[in-house]
Amino acid sequence: MKYYKHPTTGEVYAYEADGSQDTFILPDLVQMTDEEVQAHLNPPQAPTPIPTLTPRQVRFVLNAAGLRETVEAMVAQADQYTKDWWEFSEEYKHDHPVLVQMAGQLSLTPEQVEQMFRDGALI
Repeated sequence: MKYYKHPTTGEVYAYEADGSQDTFILPDLVQMTDEEVQAHLNPPQAPTPIPTLTPRQVRFVLNAAGLRETVEAMVAQADQYTKDWWEFSEEYKHDHPVLVQMAGQLSLTPEQVEQMFRDGALI
């Protein structure tokens, strides 16, 4: 196949390599390079979303990491919003501001938090 794209819209057109469809190639189309063709045919995979966790999953992950007592002590010393968030949330998101702040206080990187959430989703 030969691949062409429209220079303004980026729309891609494919034609037989044997030239049998060359009369259909519009003059304003630009032939794509091998790199462009490969990128078009093999687009990068979208990142896997970070799952949300239930309260049970969060607590199990914290137990496994040896952090549950520390986190619960932090919550006990926190403001009422944080206490309510911890006690009454039906789900936890890795990027919630309270969780991000607590992770920073625990010296956890965003990547470590994401991995904990991925592990927790398997529970």
